[in-house]
Amino acid sequence: MAYTTDSQGYLLDDVTGERVKDASGNEIKVEGVMTQKVFEDQLNKRLGREKDAHKKAIEELIKKHEQQLANTTSKEDAENLRAEITKLENQVLSSEEIAAKRATEARSEQEIETKKYQELADNRLNMYKQERFKNTLTALAVGAGFKDPGDAVAYLKPNSFWEEDTDEEGKKTGELSLKFRVNVVEKEGEDPVERVVGADKAISVLATDKPYLLRSKEPRGSGTHHGGEPGKTNQDFEDGTNARTRMAAGYGSGT
Repeated sequence: MAYTTDSQGYLLDDVTGERVKDASGNEIKVEGVMTQKVFEDQLNKRLGREKDAHKKAIEELIKKHEQQLANTTSKEDAENLRAEITKLENQVLSSEEIAAKRATEARSEQEIETKKYQELADNRLNMYKQERFKNTLTALAVGAGFKDPGDAVAYLKPNSFWEEDTDEEGKKTGELSLKFRVNVVEKEGEDPVERVVGADKAISVLATDKPYLLRSKEPRGSGTHHGGEPGKTNQDFEDGTNARTRMAAGYGSGT
């Protein structure tokens, strides 16, 4: 005979679900009898515990295989581990859970690849900027008469930056321009003010502020003599020799 009881074994009314009482008003407890519902409840709980334990063991094994997969260098071992992981996942995960895990893994791999290529692109851009910076300033410094173009590069680099160009409508073009923050005296007698300028203006300002970095403009010699002056022993002649070299080579000795 089947009974409907609660978890403590008390008989329940099939309609109201409340505990049934005897004529004395006492709740009736079915001793030593397990109803079908109680049996199924207990069975489901036991099976649930066993399933959870099995699932946990499988998940730990999957995790172990995933760690081995991350460390293996053998292509064959990697394929075997992936196959084993897939087999184990099919035992404990639903099709939706497997699909969700695969999507997460794919996104993770994509993020890693994107980050790798972004780092590569950033490195190449930095190399391009450094090369362009050096070449631009070196060419301008040589033209401006700097003794050592490297001085101009060293002085201006801390205040340099790159700025993306814009078109007439204010939209960015993707092209980069080299800019500098320099102090400029706009009117005589006034204090200098900071301005953002291009490379050519920056070189000009530096040349004005630090003239000692420039080559001397005075000629090395008059350059107008066609012969040596009497009494001077280190003069240039038209053929590229001078008095000292002529004397050493025996010029005018008749030999």
